[in-house]
Amino acid sequence: ERVWVSGFSGGARAAGSIAMVYPEITGVIACGAGFANDDEISNEKLRYYAAIVGERDMNYSELLDNSNYLDEKMVNNILLTFNGEHTWAPAQQFGLAVEWLLSSRAETSTAGTNRGALFMQSVYAKLDSGFLYPAWMDAQQLGKIPSYKKVSDILRAEIESRKQFREDREKFRKVIAEEQNCMNDFSLAFTNMSSKNEMPEDYLWRQKARDIADMKEGKNRYRQIAAERCFDHCKRTCQEYYFQFFSEGKYKTAYYAARILSLITPENPQSYYLMARSEAASGNKKECKKLVGE
Repeated sequence: ERVWVSGFSGGARAAGSIAMVYPEITGVIACGAGFANDDEISNEKLRYYAAIVGERDMNYSELLDNSNYLDEKMVNNILLTFNGEHTWAPAQQFGLAVEWLLSSRAETSTAGTNRGALFMQSVYAKLDSGFLYPAWMDAQQLGKIPSYKKVSDILRAEIESRKQFREDREKFRKVIAEEQNCMNDFSLAFTNMSSKNEMPEDYLWRQKARDIADMKEGKNRYRQIAAERCFDHCKRTCQEYYFQFFSEGKYKTAYYAARILSLITPENPQSYYLMARSEAASGNKKECKKLVGE
């Protein structure tokens, strides 16, 4: 009656896929990523789905969209956030996910736990920092656990009554849309590069890096955090596909992935090592030595 599966990043995607194939799985705790394919999602195949993500995780906006999508599909779900990047979540958030899964079978008490109290502290910290809408979203999600519904309702009403709430909500949503466009633009250009096995002009990738850097400028803190997520997305895309291409013997394409990494993060010496490794595998010793020297 309580068969759950959990995973991080690609493992989170696998966990969701496994749960939709095996009906004996009653719950999923997915950390740091959403679904491998959402075409088959239904409340018959996916019964209870808890997602956990860091606020600086490159997949943060993806999991926001997933939560809304699951609501539309009437799939029982909860989304818990934490202060962190693309990493395993703290035990506190996993504990809340377990509380939520247990509450589906009325197996928890009506009293809140220390985990919920600590989570609420993080919500109030966001409020104190002026992040009204993210605090409201966190309170809304926590309210899906019966033990915290009352305190959630009170807090959300208080946040909604603030004059800046609607403006902050629109600012947040606008930045999320900008972030998703930025990531999608980079992913499309990278996919075109790998499919054609041709490297676009360097200035195009430098421009993408400048566009992300521009997001860090100014006083909009939502854009500053979004820029961190965008840079992480670009960096991880280059790194992960480099090793995939290299393992497949596609050394030229692997070189291009490392070259893009060097243009996106010029201060990172790893990109030159990766390019050198590709040249060495291709038998280009002279170019390999040159890159190692750089």
